[in-house]
Amino acid sequence: MKSLFPLLGVLFLVTTSHAQNLLQDPSFDASTPNSQTNPFWTLDVTFPDGVGSSAQYQDAPWASNPTGTPGVGVWLKAFEGNQAGGGDPLANATLYQDVTEAAAGEYTLSFFYRKEANFSAANTYVELLEDGSRIGLLDLTEVDTGGLFEQFSFNANSSGGTLRVQAKMVDGFDAQANPQSAMFDDFSLTAVPEPSGFAMLALAGFALAPLRRRKR
Repeated sequence: MKSLFPLLGVLFLVTTSHAQNLLQDPSFDASTPNSQTNPFWTLDVTFPDGVGSSAQYQDAPWASNPTGTPGVGVWLKAFEGNQAGGGDPLANATLYQDVTEAAAGEYTLSFFYRKEANFSAANTYVELLEDGSRIGLLDLTEVDTGGLFEQFSFNANSSGGTLRVQAKMVDGFDAQANPQSAMFDDFSLTAVPEPSGFAMLALAGFALAPLRRRKR
């Protein structure tokens, strides 16, 4: 009996060879450091005390994945909200990028997230939207990454259209204890490939082989 493993290897290569990241500048390298400026991403922020922003693209080893590696990441500054309990507004930030004319099918959204011990916000999450409607969500509010970058991912099914990768910090506030930041880096949105016709025929041929032998 021939081994199934070589055939499965062929199937794996065929079904994964065309997966590519649909996002532009997934690691924020094109950002203007210490700002909200990037040609591919939109970073909407608030300025709770009228001076400090709730989030920015930060060029620093502690903001880039993996932790300690030079590069750019998105710095969530929840501590700008209601600083020292002084009555300032809470801090909110939204990061997103749109992928237009996406084909129908299943998608995998992955990213790296780092959360420091005292980061405090009512909600922090990453979602995938299709033409404005949510089709996937990963809630990070209670996640503990131990102060290091950790990779997260989820799958979602789309009927086609404009897909929006979006990360949000909702109602961040000063915990009056350090460290109290969070960071995002290295986003990826890929279509889950379907088995090609060749791979499916190969599997079908393998499945029928025992039947042919029994008929002899």
